[in-house]
Amino acid sequence: MSRKTILIICNLSLLATSRLFSQAIWQRYWDNPVLSPQADWEAGGNINNTVVKIDNLYQHWFTGIGSRFRIGMATSTDGVHWQKSNANPVLNIGAPGEFDSEHVYNPMVVYYDGLYWMWYAGNNGTSWQIGLATSKDGIEWKKHSNNPVFKIGNPGQWDDKHITSPFVMRDGVVFKMWYRGESATLPGKGSTGYAESPDGVHWERYSGNPVFAPAPSGWDSRSLTIYPVIKRDGKYEGWYAGSDGSISQLGYATSPDGIHWQRYPNNPVLSPTHSNSWDSEQVSSPFVLFEKMTYQMWYSGYGSSGWRIGYATSPATPTPMAKRFVYLPRVYGLPGDTINVAFYTDTVTAISGGDVTIKFDDSVLKCFKVQTTKFTRDFLIAANLDTPGVVRVSLASVKSATGGLGALFNLRMVANSALSTPPNPLSYPLTLSHVALYTENGKTIPFSKRNGEFILGRSRGDVNRDGHVNSADAILTLRIAAGLFQPTPTQFADADVDGNGKVESIDATSILFRAVGLDSPPNGGISNTPAYLSFSPFSISTGEQVETRLGISGISQLLGGDVSLRFDANALEIVDILPSPEISEIAFVNNLTNSGHVNFSFAATNSFSARSIAVVRLRAKAQINETQLRAAGTTFFDEQNRSWNGVLTAIAEPSLAELPAVFSLEQNYPNPFYRQPAIASAAGLTNTQIRYTLPQHAYVKLMVYDLSGRLVWLLESAENAAGAYLKTWDGRNELGLPVASGVYLYRLQVGQMTLTKKMLIVD
Repeated sequence: MSRKTILIICNLSLLATSRLFSQAIWQRYWDNPVLSPQADWEAGGNINNTVVKIDNLYQHWFTGIGSRFRIGMATSTDGVHWQKSNANPVLNIGAPGEFDSEHVYNPMVVYYDGLYWMWYAGNNGTSWQIGLATSKDGIEWKKHSNNPVFKIGNPGQWDDKHITSPFVMRDGVVFKMWYRGESATLPGKGSTGYAESPDGVHWERYSGNPVFAPAPSGWDSRSLTIYPVIKRDGKYEGWYAGSDGSISQLGYATSPDGIHWQRYPNNPVLSPTHSNSWDSEQVSSPFVLFEKMTYQMWYSGYGSSGWRIGYATSPATPTPMAKRFVYLPRVYGLPGDTINVAFYTDTVTAISGGDVTIKFDDSVLKCFKVQTTKFTRDFLIAANLDTPGVVRVSLASVKSATGGLGALFNLRMVANSALSTPPNPLSYPLTLSHVALYTENGKTIPFSKRNGEFILGRSRGDVNRDGHVNSADAILTLRIAAGLFQPTPTQFADADVDGNGKVESIDATSILFRAVGLDSPPNGGISNTPAYLSFSPFSISTGEQVETRLGISGISQLLGGDVSLRFDANALEIVDILPSPEISEIAFVNNLTNSGHVNFSFAATNSFSARSIAVVRLRAKAQINETQLRAAGTTFFDEQNRSWNGVLTAIAEPSLAELPAVFSLEQNYPNPFYRQPAIASAAGLTNTQIRYTLPQHAYVKLMVYDLSGRLVWLLESAENAAGAYLKTWDGRNELGLPVASGVYLYRLQVGQMTLTKKMLIVD
């Protein structure tokens, strides 16, 4: 059978499993809104902020919109019928010259140590910053003498213009804050940052801020604010107001640590009603309390009568006792296969140790290794493999493992190669004969357990569980490798085709082979030399956008790769990662959802050569160059299925082996681009970039023409050595005047050869 390259077009929509999220369906209260303006100081509307319940009394601090923003307070016994305080507004603007002399807004109240603590946003006509006030009764407030206690970032930082919407919780021995930041260079582009404080006054920002940024496209692509956050069952849940620049809607996200957030795949969870009602145009500013297995939400709505506050509820999706378990998965294999059997828990929380005994058929399987996982890297582990058909494992640590769905350890097993492949798959039990788990205090953790099984005669690879191994499984596997999809334990086991305990691009390649009836590439081991990576040079200032290529050398023929890039999120933003033109027909997925790091994976069935693997488009938040990008955890696979470690090297002049193979002229970026300086500045774009390559020394002309054939601008006329080149054009003609909007041609002439492409300029 001919081994033809199989091309995959990947849909990059998030395929997360909804069971990882606790709630998503909200029921609006029938008699909304529940809070409306009553006095002149709030005549423009009410904005929802904080609800605290002490005993059986709900206390609500909200923002009133008048000639200034001020803060009011109301109480309720049911969360629906509210009585506003006669002392309103309970927090007023500051004196002239103070940070809150124009507005006070976004009150966030915590009852702690016998006091009400309020963090709020204040405005002096220039910037929003965060102040602190305390109260014994929630009505009479004393502002802190050193306000603002949380100031805007240094010039050039992502939050150097405004910081608002502080959400604060007391977690252990520290206060934790999530807040909205906005840059002076990107007005209206709000993201969420994170900070901690031992006393609520002195705050330290997280070095990887922002921790939650707008999506590349869609309903929350312009601005978002995580507010509020609750911690339940060891997991952080957050709701956020997101906007595309026109409509504000509410989304939901979860996090194992409050820093790394995952969006709910069916967001938004609450949208405007789009009828002529009180919340028909915008919904924003949610606040959520959880009690008696029900989420209660108060939120701001805008419609026919201005800003009002409404109420909604959502039943929690409880984890049934039958699902509060530890378990072994169902795994598959053929004679001689190496398989990975994970000891899973549905929630890795508060586990500091355990003793586990697993039994299996020793005529079918043999265990040769036990490994810890990312949750138990710091654990001591002991394993007894001396008894055939039995594995005994003990783990211990002074600190608890934390996280969501995951494995505490992995068994590396091999199926007996002397067995024959049965005509029909045969099942062999993997039995949890003994399990005991303990907290850090030595207390026993209650649980249910479920045994697993090994299926002999069926190969791994059916990741989507439809009974077939095909390209759909390869796509899902590549998404797992890039961190775009959270698999179930069974899906993970099926996607780990080579049984090494990891899901990588080579597993997607193997699935493609199996889909067309071919054997997977044999494991080629590990290369003794690394693959060398480098970014093409660049240097840009705050607000500018540029693209750089990730080049690769040292490895001649590729089958796939998994790349993780790290960067300072305060210095730059990754806008997009695309396959380089050399691998544009290879299956490629990227994951841009994480602040401070991004991942991408690619895979093919036929080996190929490439001098670059990706084009990284980025926007500067400060003066930066290519040294701000780092590679971590990078692996490539060659035509012999050997794994290569990727090492980032210093930028250097290309060697002969790295020179371009052909003349090429690439599509300009960005395209279309703006010619008016005011618009260009707002978009972070000052020109468009044109790249071309020369395989040998040549005399080059690069020209821009209008559609009538008239020369508009001669970008270059020179003799150049072999290599890659980049030229920029700002949309002006040779007289320095802006050209009209429309379609233009740019042409590369090298000797008798010409290459031409189109570009579009818009106002």
